[in-house]
Amino acid sequence: MRKKCWAFAFALLLALALTACDGNNTNQDAQNSAETEEVSAPDNESETENAPQSEQDNSTSARVDFEKTLSSVESSVKKNYFPDGNCDLSYNDGRFTVITWDDTHNQAHALTVLGLSQGKENSLDVWNLAIKEAQIYAESIQNVFHILGYDDITVDVKVVNTENHDNVWLITDSNSVLFDVMDSVKTLVASSSPAEPQVPETSESEDTPQEPPTPTTPEPFEVELTADADFNDGYPIFTVYTNLPDQTKLVLTLKDGYGYTGQADAEVKNGVATSSEFSNRGEALSGKHTLSVSMSLARLQPKAVQEVIGEHGEYIVSANKS
Repeated sequence: MRKKCWAFAFALLLALALTACDGNNTNQDAQNSAETEEVSAPDNESETENAPQSEQDNSTSARVDFEKTLSSVESSVKKNYFPDGNCDLSYNDGRFTVITWDDTHNQAHALTVLGLSQGKENSLDVWNLAIKEAQIYAESIQNVFHILGYDDITVDVKVVNTENHDNVWLITDSNSVLFDVMDSVKTLVASSSPAEPQVPETSESEDTPQEPPTPTTPEPFEVELTADADFNDGYPIFTVYTNLPDQTKLVLTLKDGYGYTGQADAEVKNGVATSSEFSNRGEALSGKHTLSVSMSLARLQPKAVQEVIGEHGEYIVSANKS
């Protein structure tokens, strides 16, 4: 992944550097041409009157140049790093922010939460790789601004769960993590760990000590899930059949591999969950698409669902999706 990121970064740096050089050469030619023209020297009064206008012109020119540079960087970042369109970009007061979402980060989050809930010491390894990847993105984009002469711009990468930005998993720049959802998850897991069973005290008059109550072991839950599609003249509706309990909240994601991504929420009732219609901004869909079905975070599910799958999904042992 690091080699891939830096390959994109190199191509991006080269393209933008060449663009910047062409702009500088054009400005230099214009300056040389101006110097060869014979002009009469303005008197002191004209210089005084023209100075504010010149400063204003320079400020406007610098702002226009920066807006063009920012637009070029945004276009190149989307093309080279996020060809599927799974990102939003923004700039505000010296801070360039990349907001991204994909199934890989969501799976890393789910696996890490599950591992922590089961007390596995290496559970954070997968999540740490996701953090490192985000920092590599931030560092390479930061280098783009540096080579273009904008050293005062800071680049942040924000990882969220969906394009609606419902949950924020991570915020980091090239050097340090500004927010990590795992910090709160680790605290939650630690606070919800079962306490040591307390042996009740016995009086001297009792013949035998009382045994502590035996904790009940939850049954492992194996998920079964299939899906059917009603193509509905290009506005498909999907029906999911599953053994997940009623009220389970599902997220259906549809992609075509060319940048289109659509999502719909569905809730299980009597073993069935039905999505709303999918479309491309109101237009009918065509061609081959891939559907993925995921479950919202276990801790955000209703209590009745958590009793079956666990507060962190720890009762789930496997999943069979088709």
